[in-house]
Amino acid sequence: MKNLSNLEGFKSNFDLLPKIPMRMKLAAFCLTCFLSTASAGTLYSQSARISLDMRNASVEQVLQEIEESSEFYFMYNSKLVNVDRKVNIKVKDKSIETILNEICKAANIEYSVNDKQIILRPKGMDANATQQKTKTIKGIVNDQFGPITGANVSVNGTTIGTITDMDGRFTLEVPENATLQVSFIGYLTQNVKVEGQTDFTISMKEDTQKLDKVVVIGYGTQKKMNLTGSVATISAENIATIPVSNISNAMAGRMPGIFSYNKSGMPGVS
Repeated sequence: MKNLSNLEGFKSNFDLLPKIPMRMKLAAFCLTCFLSTASAGTLYSQSARISLDMRNASVEQVLQEIEESSEFYFMYNSKLVNVDRKVNIKVKDKSIETILNEICKAANIEYSVNDKQIILRPKGMDANATQQKTKTIKGIVNDQFGPITGANVSVNGTTIGTITDMDGRFTLEVPENATLQVSFIGYLTQNVKVEGQTDFTISMKEDTQKLDKVVVIGYGTQKKMNLTGSVATISAENIATIPVSNISNAMAGRMPGIFSYNKSGMPGVS
């Protein structure tokens, strides 16, 4: 064991060690924070775990279930990728790669994962041929009275979509050449090309043919748009093909809640 009683000499040797400047310490700390943040943003596809139990389901149904239970979203050309093919899948806490390998093998599909975006293509097709640049768009959906809450905003040919918030606004990440389809009950569906735009104001028009349809009820008439209960209908063409002597007998048994009793043998009397 060496004698360290000569502390003065020991101290002088220790002072010879180089000192790290404060600015270098700060730079190293910032770099560590940056790398940690970048790593967290790119590891979602590796850390996410998904459970599925679906039998005789279409590929499209499986993709929708994955989107609902995770942050992944799919992009594909519906004319090239057959998402109607039936598959069986049962997995628990598996990675997205494991699930996609099983689905794509059965459906003859290839895939590529870009963070949370997953691109599907037919097997054998060049990945660059289906790679699409995306961008974030935003907008508001309204009518003549103001913003529309709960309107459906989707991209034609994909499973990408969202609904408008309480202020009628939406935000969506879409391909640059996408076409938006906006729909809401009682309104005409609007198709809007994205092209070079990023901010949209979409005005919906009422579908007057559906909203102005008059429904006959027991105590008067109301427009179909104002009804809260169920409605049963039967067309004049259907009644004409039924061999009965009066209309009430024709409707009985074909519309719920209608009963017809004959109290007389006279034609047309119920």
